[in-house]
Amino acid sequence: MVRTYVRKSQRAKTYTHDQLLEAMNEVKLGRRTVAQDSRIYAIPINTLIDHIKGRRGKLSSTFGRPTALTLQDESKLADYLRKLEKHGFGLSRREVMDLVGEYVNSNKIKTPFKDGIPHKDWLTAFMRRQNLSVKKPENIEIARRKSIDPFLINQYFILLKETVDKLGIADKPQLIWNLDETSFCSDPSKTKVVGKKGAKSTRTTAGPGRENTTVLFACSASGVKAPPLIIFKGKQLWTHMISDSAYPGTTYAATPNGWMQSADVFERYIEGAFVQAIGSERPVLLVYDGHVTHISLAVIEKAENAGITILKLPPHSSHVLQPLDLSVMKAIKNKWDPDLVKWQRKNIGVKLPKAEFSKMIGQIWNDIPPLIITNGFRKAGIFPIDNSVIPEDMYDPEALKRWKNSSNEEQAVTESSAAIPSTSHDVPANSFGKPLVKETVATEHPVAIPSTSHIVPVTPFEEQLVEEPSTSFEDLLLSRIKRGSTEKPKRKRICEGAEIITSEEVKQKLIEQEESKKREKRKKKTKKGNEDENENESLHEDQHTEIEFADSSGDEDLISMIEQSNQLEMDTRFHEKRVEDREIGDWVLVQFCTKKTKKHYVGEITSLGLEPLIRFLRKKKTLPSATVFVAPSAEDVSEVLDSSIIAILPPPTAGRRGEYIFPVLFDSYQIE
Repeated sequence: MVRTYVRKSQRAKTYTHDQLLEAMNEVKLGRRTVAQDSRIYAIPINTLIDHIKGRRGKLSSTFGRPTALTLQDESKLADYLRKLEKHGFGLSRREVMDLVGEYVNSNKIKTPFKDGIPHKDWLTAFMRRQNLSVKKPENIEIARRKSIDPFLINQYFILLKETVDKLGIADKPQLIWNLDETSFCSDPSKTKVVGKKGAKSTRTTAGPGRENTTVLFACSASGVKAPPLIIFKGKQLWTHMISDSAYPGTTYAATPNGWMQSADVFERYIEGAFVQAIGSERPVLLVYDGHVTHISLAVIEKAENAGITILKLPPHSSHVLQPLDLSVMKAIKNKWDPDLVKWQRKNIGVKLPKAEFSKMIGQIWNDIPPLIITNGFRKAGIFPIDNSVIPEDMYDPEALKRWKNSSNEEQAVTESSAAIPSTSHDVPANSFGKPLVKETVATEHPVAIPSTSHIVPVTPFEEQLVEEPSTSFEDLLLSRIKRGSTEKPKRKRICEGAEIITSEEVKQKLIEQEESKKREKRKKKTKKGNEDENENESLHEDQHTEIEFADSSGDEDLISMIEQSNQLEMDTRFHEKRVEDREIGDWVLVQFCTKKTKKHYVGEITSLGLEPLIRFLRKKKTLPSATVFVAPSAEDVSEVLDSSIIAILPPPTAGRRGEYIFPVLFDSYQIE
């Protein structure tokens, strides 16, 4: 059958479905004959007889042949595909056809499919019947999907409204600002070209490398734009990077990778450009994401001094709550790509100069209409404040269910205490008196069915017993999805959602963090100095003892002492005493783990408290049946964990020059 088939016959269009049912009823009741009803309703005699005897309308409600799968199976499959797409795990065309093939073969369903797997023509007709389409999904991190939590979003909007009311700027959009950065590639990637069909298309570039440049934009809810910050890749900022034709007041910076990798760059921009761009009217509310470079004690202090209150968005929510991400960035990128193509076409083989980049960014930023900016603040629910801007299908389903249950419980408690009938039935209301999620009329997509003018439903005497398949679509789809089990290090989040980072609590928290970092640096520096000192002393001792033991008489004395020690210890390598029974004066083997290796030290327990205090020795040399240690000139004493002690050693024999001779060979350990 051709793919673009158009029906030419008018058969079965001369009568309606109601007329067919009425004619069948008249014949069954014996009021008229089949021939009489055929003439009255213009229904073919054979069609009327087939429907009365149950030979029509069982397998298909269309004009043509029955579908390979029943309409019930197709509806179930379409419903599961919509749910997978909603949760971010949509299937490709090939995967859908393989899924249907597996379903057909598992349940031994007779179909016209080759090897049970449908052709792409079947898939096209199936999508047309079920109102489905093929689309390219947008990549969203699972952290972003999970972060769209109604509890966090509600907390953010409550904090936003309280802050706006406290500052008295609810009707002053020029005092509500947002800033965000984005990256621009030096090679166009989105613009398509027109060319010969079936031939490969290429684009000539200046070189193989793709350089990215970061640009920070800021704008207000009234559509006012602040000068951008351009961050080039490099160690120094040079005059050839700056353009006189850039946006007025543009600021520049240079970092090794072209990213905003330190808070110093952001701090200088806030102090040097942003404060001047927002004017003299105060107070000002600045909303942005919680990137690590945006939150520092210096930035908070400068913002407070300038009369700026900073509201940090909840983590991983900028794609639904940040105005610049919702509308402005897309408009900028859509203009940047074709402008870059035009420039390259007029400058073949030339790499885009940094000054030209600044000029192009300035022109694009200047051409952005204020309406696009104000639409971004409206979509984000910031101005005007609207906590229902996020549709229900964007929330995490489990979190949304918990939210509704908790809201309904709170609402029931409030109604029982106040005895006031509620006006909200389906969607819980938050503290604003508005629903947090948008109320939708229909949550499921309608299934496309043919016109009722030719549908013949299965009447009671035509019903059949449908056998349940042994393998369902749900089982097959669940086998294709599995949650990862990657282990992550334990960590504690400082803030669960949105917060005012210019508050005293956040400032105190940042001060404590900086002090903790300084203490850690001092500890590392002190520890490194001690290790270097001990290493130098150990090297000095090694050199000194090498000279003293140059004659053979010293070695003979050591060997004789070792033989006596071996006779006393009965050739025992380690002490029979357990580590748990350690006492003061015991010699132990201690293990220290680094990032790559494990190191072992020998020492004597000098004290037993919460943690054992051990005086460590340094290895001097290894003899055929013993190991010789010496004490460092600077006493090395430190506390160790109980788990670091791995063995009790036999008591050493004292040498004539203060050596400690252990009748043990530490072949399997890295002794220091």
